[in-house]
Amino acid sequence: MALDKMLEKIFDQIDRRADEFLQFTQEMVRIPSVNPPGNYEEISRFVDERLKSLGLESRIVTTPEKMVEEKGLRFPRRNVIARLPGGSRAKKGILCVHLDTVPVANEHLWKHGPFSGERKDGKVWGCGSCDCKGRLASFALVLAAIQKAGFTLGGDVILAATADEELGGELGVGYLVSQGILEGDFCIVEGFLNEMIYGYAGTIHLKIITRGKAAHTALPWRGVNAILRMEKVIQALTRAQEKLTQRPSRIEEMKYTTLNIGVIMGGAKASIVPDYCELEVDARLVPEDRTDFILELVKQEIEKIRDLDPEFPYELQVIRKNEAYHSDPNSFLIQAIQDSLATVGFSPTPIPVTMSRGGSDMKYFTPKGIPSVAFGAGRRPESNIHGADENISEEDFILATKATSATLVKLLGLHP
Repeated sequence: MALDKMLEKIFDQIDRRADEFLQFTQEMVRIPSVNPPGNYEEISRFVDERLKSLGLESRIVTTPEKMVEEKGLRFPRRNVIARLPGGSRAKKGILCVHLDTVPVANEHLWKHGPFSGERKDGKVWGCGSCDCKGRLASFALVLAAIQKAGFTLGGDVILAATADEELGGELGVGYLVSQGILEGDFCIVEGFLNEMIYGYAGTIHLKIITRGKAAHTALPWRGVNAILRMEKVIQALTRAQEKLTQRPSRIEEMKYTTLNIGVIMGGAKASIVPDYCELEVDARLVPEDRTDFILELVKQEIEKIRDLDPEFPYELQVIRKNEAYHSDPNSFLIQAIQDSLATVGFSPTPIPVTMSRGGSDMKYFTPKGIPSVAFGAGRRPESNIHGADENISEEDFILATKATSATLVKLLGLHP
């Protein structure tokens, strides 16, 4: 049978079963798996059972309890690993998604309930409908359609639905890769239909603490205000940002390294001089900047405060950091996806291939030399991931599923 006829049979299965897997998306959205806190018990069991019902080999892999406790977390971290066996073990591909979602903020802004899994106007709505439960359903349909069409790929495909991507992935993909549980010749990480991402910014998550002395505000001179001390730290961070703005990346869309003050907390009551204040900073690094350089710059600017106040007390804690990472933007994997998009009629011209200022679990694959790219069901900005009324388009769901299946066929080969 000619390859184009074989692809037609797979695409026919995708069309026939799309409704079933969109319902799968709805069912997953109705199982909250927000992170933090990251309770994976119900969602991992549900996904594992569903993948087994599709005829895939599936199992739950639990991250060691000690690793979870060392991160100060209390719920077990569960990962679902499924496999579609191929006709040969010479090659292996990975489809990587995650089970967790971000928390729901400002629920009153949602027109469609965040955990309703509502299906309306050609879309599935809800928290995780795109990121990443709809993408998980799409990848599952890819494997189910190939199998149902009666074909065998030339190599295994691993579908990994993992923990903690929204917290950096260390207890999910990080653990699985370190243990050799996730290995392959290429990896497609969850992404968008209208652009491919071949690399991401580096990140640093900082906590800075200032301390003072509590006192009644009737006698404020007896105290030392920790919040006012933090004001000086904010000024120092502003100076650091001004310097970083003058160091633009050679990659236009990456702009320059940024320091975002995202959280500030301090004080217990308005009538008390606060003796404690903390803030959290999220830094996004362009490829030209290294984490050690940024940390040293921040420390230098804060240390300047001590020119006027030698006893200035502060603590700087690095919660998490990683360097910028990327795969080859001209890899065989990216070319295969571009060819597959043309095959399914998505676009007559190649879609953009870019770096992103976000982050993904790709950072665990690229150091292993595994060609990787972020691609999948969803569309930026229409899917509105991490925001109110997150959604996934039914049409895009089908197109991305077809393109992914054609990509696997191109890379692994297909046997009747």
